[in-house]
Amino acid sequence: MIGLARGTVKISPYSYEWKEAYKQEEAMLYSLIGEYVIDIQHVGSTSIEGLDAKPIIDIAVGVKSLDDVEKFKNILESVGYHFRGNAGVKGRVLFAKGNENLRTHYLHVEVYNGDLWMNHIYFRNYLRLNKNLVEEYSSF
Repeated sequence: MIGLARGTVKISPYSYEWKEAYKQEEAMLYSLIGEYVIDIQHVGSTSIEGLDAKPIIDIAVGVKSLDDVEKFKNILESVGYHFRGNAGVKGRVLFAKGNENLRTHYLHVEVYNGDLWMNHIYFRNYLRLNKNLVEEYSSF
């Protein structure tokens, strides 16, 4: 199962459903906003096989400029994403999917190859390449 009520913290055992949920969302996003974005990547804890995580799918959407968000903001809102501004993180725009009782996806719109983008990608790739650290990371 994916999703949590807003403001709830719950860690779930890794599920292959997360990977499939990402793939479905990625295909839908490319079909709707692909012309405005450079890349879309599954990031965060649900993207690391074997890692316990909050069951919310984090997706990084790489754009040339954050000004590009205005070109597709309404499209995302039409399919259930809620605009959250930068949600306290300078240099990104956040969209949350799902209602207050069941948030299922977070879209982190970031400048492609910018610091936030690279931090998401490096973190994910490092843990994917160092499976021995996944268990250690889970213990925090």
